[in-house]
Amino acid sequence: FDQKNIRRRVYDALNVLMAIHIIEKDSKREIKWLGIPQCFDNDALADPQSQDDDALLKAIQHEETRNKELLSSIDQTQDAIKDSITKYLLLRRLIQRNQQQKTNDYTSTISLPLFLVNEKGSQVDLFDDDHQALVSCASQSSAPITEMDILSH
Repeated sequence: FDQKNIRRRVYDALNVLMAIHIIEKDSKREIKWLGIPQCFDNDALADPQSQDDDALLKAIQHEETRNKELLSSIDQTQDAIKDSITKYLLLRRLIQRNQQQKTNDYTSTISLPLFLVNEKGSQVDLFDDDHQALVSCASQSSAPITEMDILSH
């Protein structure tokens, strides 16, 4: 009875070793040793895990960078939309003001677009078609004033 039990246990152990490809049965009585697979080697286990962790960390860093870029893009788009809305509202206010005045006195109206330079010694030359102008400034630090700057004050 004990020999049958031992034989069954050896047979079970051999089947487990064959299932995980450590041994191979060539014939009924011959067993070939294949060796321990790399998946059971501690060094081989550590390296793929470490490589997977490194790849995962790089992917996370890439996604964090992408997230920051997208948030920055959203902020820029929001600023551009705010600027466009502000310009639209300022121009609507000017149109409403002009409609309420209903004056035919064209000396009190200002044609848009408007361009001012706040500097002494600047010179503006209009071209014959009244659609182009050349602005010459004495210093490098002068800044143009647009109609939006004026309308917002």
